Amino acid sequence: MKKNKVRPMNTQQEVNLKELLQRVYNNKWPFISSICSFVVIALIYILLANPKYEVSTSILIDPLGKSRDLGESKYIEGEVSLIEMEKNLYNEIGIIKSFSLISQTVKDLGLDISYFGRRWLKAKEHYKYIPFEVNLVRTEPQLFNIPFEIQILANDRYRLSIEANKFEVSNPSTDSSREVRIDLDFSRIYKFGEKVEHNYFNFIIKKPKYKVDPDEFKDVDFSFIVRKLDDVVDDYM
Repeated sequence: MKKNKVRPMNTQQEVNLKELLQRVYNNKWPFISSICSFVVIALIYILLANPKYEVSTSILIDPLGKSRDLGESKYIEGEVSLIEMEKNLYNEIGIIKSFSLISQTVKDLGLDISYFGRRWLKAKEHYKYIPFEVNLVRTEPQLFNIPFEIQILANDRYRLSIEANKFEVSNPSTDSSREVRIDLDFSRIYKFGEKVEHNYFNFIIKKPKYKVDPDEFKDVDFSFIVRKLDDVVDDYM
């Protein structure tokens, strides 16, 4: 009968462990303060960071192409070849992902204009529920990616302000854009519905058609950013 051998204790490891624990104990306050600091930073980040949501959808595609007048299959029911079905399927997918269709969708939904409301240190993006809406004059120059500050005043008026020294401006006559380097410091009071005309931006800010509860936006600093339509479409593609 074999007896289990008793392994000798590694006194060196025991000494090292005691030494490590002693060092931790001697420096316990820096450890505790570091942990508390990281917890506070994490909580502040959770409170200030904008939430992100994951969404998904399903699209039913007619492989025969008979759901639209454009691209109908030349085959009748019962005589559709697999090759023709596959061609129509890829045609439908290509149309859904096409630049022109996404561009029109972005225009219709106004996704090239981002609205923000800042309260204290947190800025929240809004969509379709805010005390004003911006209608771009797309046939005239427009400044991109610089925030316009909006201060709503009494008697249906607002103050529009913007500061920048480098920005991009569209050139509708050539369907292009150019970079401008100039000190731009602009502030002016307008009426809602009045056209804002400038060498670098042109739009109309109106009251929304729906009713907005002013108490929900009390002490909120508003702003909006106009993005290049092509850049937004590229993001979605």
